[in-house]
Amino acid sequence: MLLMMAEVLELSRVSAAYPTSLFWKILAYNQTHVEWFGCSLHDTIQPGFSFLVG
Repeated sequence: MLLMMAEVLELSRVSAAYPTSLFWKILAYNQTHVEWFGCSLHDTIQPGFSFLVG
C-alpha cells in the first residue's frame, strides 16, 4: 500500500529538483517502471499482491 501511495508523490520531480542527492535518485528509481530490462521496487507491486492473494 505504501508503494502505491508513494506513486502520488512523484519522486522523480523531487529528484530532478535535487540532481546531486543520491537519496532522491534512489527513491525516484524505485518509484518508476524500468523500461525493458531490470526491475525496480515499483515493478514488484503487482506480483507481490498476486502472491499474497493466491
